[in-house]
Amino acid sequence: MENNFKERYKKIEKSKKLSFLKQLLEKDNTLQEQFLAFTKERIFDEITGVDIADIRTRIYNELVEIDIGAIFEERANSFYDYDDEMDGDEFIKELIDPYYKEVLDYLQKGNIIDAFRQTLAIYELSTLDIPKISDEYCFFGDGFDLAVDDFVSVYPNKLSTELTGKVLSVEAKKELLSLLFERYDLFERDELLEYKYKLNHFQSLIIAIVDEKEVATYLLDILEEYNLYSISLAFVLLQIATLLKDDQLFLKVANEFYLENEEIGYKLLEKYVEREEKSKFATVAEELLEKIPRKYSLYIVENLDNEVYKTLYIKALKAYVDIEYSMKHYKILREYLTKSERLEFIDASQDGYSASTSFYINVLELEKEYEMILNFAKTSDIYELPKGLKPIVSIYPDEVFEIIRTNCDELVEERGRGSYARASGLLSLMLGVKEKEEELKLYVNKLYNHKPVLRALRDELKRHGMLG
Repeated sequence: MENNFKERYKKIEKSKKLSFLKQLLEKDNTLQEQFLAFTKERIFDEITGVDIADIRTRIYNELVEIDIGAIFEERANSFYDYDDEMDGDEFIKELIDPYYKEVLDYLQKGNIIDAFRQTLAIYELSTLDIPKISDEYCFFGDGFDLAVDDFVSVYPNKLSTELTGKVLSVEAKKELLSLLFERYDLFERDELLEYKYKLNHFQSLIIAIVDEKEVATYLLDILEEYNLYSISLAFVLLQIATLLKDDQLFLKVANEFYLENEEIGYKLLEKYVEREEKSKFATVAEELLEKIPRKYSLYIVENLDNEVYKTLYIKALKAYVDIEYSMKHYKILREYLTKSERLEFIDASQDGYSASTSFYINVLELEKEYEMILNFAKTSDIYELPKGLKPIVSIYPDEVFEIIRTNCDELVEERGRGSYARASGLLSLMLGVKEKEEELKLYVNKLYNHKPVLRALRDELKRHGMLG
């Protein structure tokens, strides 16, 4: 869709583009505000009015005035429902919400810089040493200061969501980035501050801002100036490398951090596939498969050269089949294994879960290991029993019928419609087995004529087709 738009946009004459823009602006006041902010030539200081330190101090002073004891006492004297637990985050949210509403108001007016400054003011509460307040009721879990830190650290991400669909000029984007890293550097240089900016909190926001080549180049210069080459900004660096079409930078970043982040590992594998670097793909794939097989096994199976790297291919196949119980991939895997290796792998696949039981029976049936299925059925619980009996009912009719009859007797003795339904379901497996028709009929009649009469059992026998 994006490529279609770009191609169409290039072909349309300028007058039509301007006409479309004019109609959009006339219909949408918000777009008009954004357009004014986008086109007005203003220097940095003229478009900002929010004093970050002042706003932060105001919020800080309100936060440390929270009196949990007084709030609890007030609620105790009201009609407060004690079944509803008091949530410390709600106190923080109630205090900060008006300040974040101002962020949204600035955005509505197209004043992105002030919106950003206000967001930074909220975020910077996480960099301050907030005094411990009395919390004998433990409303704040591990402490008030940690609760504030956790709460405000999400605001950069909230702003990145709000910026979706907003039109920012290149200069505005540069100003936002300059402001962010100026604040970061300010706190980094202050040796008296214990807490600093955590740039990983800003990754999504930075990526939302850095969406074109000129801005990517500008940010790369900033990161080099501050020597900010770390896992905290790994995705930002990969975004820059992608925009600049700089594979060297991309590979440098991805190779340094792929073992620290699953998604970066995936991106590195994709890059090697794109570059057709099979040897490097295999080297990284082996490490990642060992570390997190669930994340990477299928991608490795689908992209590895299975002739050159046969051992790794089999290992990845085994991992994927073991995780997902995929019959499709087991059929591929079995072609690489000897009979004894297949049976060893199948035996190891049992872990007691329903999905693995179904897989276990299916692969044994594929391998025609019917005796192993029979042995499994002899020790299965009542819930897994139908899976084990169904493939072998015509191969071992006598043994299967004996297993069914023994379990049905126990189920009928248990009483209850659920037990009768399971018993009837087991018996229905014998329908169509010629050599057991008479014996089955006699046994069903015995159950039907049970003394005392069990009407629910009769209903279930009928429902499962045993009385026809």
